[in-house]
Amino acid sequence: MKKEMTHLVPFTGGNGSHNEPNLEEQRDEQTRRNITLFQAACRGYLARQSFKKRKVRGSCRLGSVT
Repeated sequence: MKKEMTHLVPFTGGNGSHNEPNLEEQRDEQTRRNITLFQAACRGYLARQSFKKRKVRGSCRLGSVT
């Protein structure tokens, strides 16, 4: 029995439909999403740390309306 050799064709921007985003654009979009999520996680962490410090100092007034 003879095994068939498969050849991979590299993906280039000119292949396929022009309406579908290419792999590079998909990677860039996913990278942007990941960076945005990371930034949100960092900001949330820093906000919680700041809240804890204010709470310990007694300067945090929950429920007061001014």
